[in-house]
Amino acid sequence: MKVSKQKLELAMAAAQLTTTELAFNSGLTPTTICHLRRGGKEAKPTTVGKLARALGVDPVDIVETEV
Repeated sequence: MKVSKQKLELAMAAAQLTTTELAFNSGLTPTTICHLRRGGKEAKPTTVGKLARALGVDPVDIVETEV
């Protein structure tokens, strides 16, 4: 799954979370969050789920959609 860089940034802004805070809340490493924020890394469904839960959004709200 490809996490949308823009959608992730917007969700982080809405939740008022820094990379470090999101990493702590999601159980992921700050390095993983940084890679996803750059848009250069595919994510496992469990990773997307952890991010979504920590951000308080639905997983489809942070992944790229097919056109």
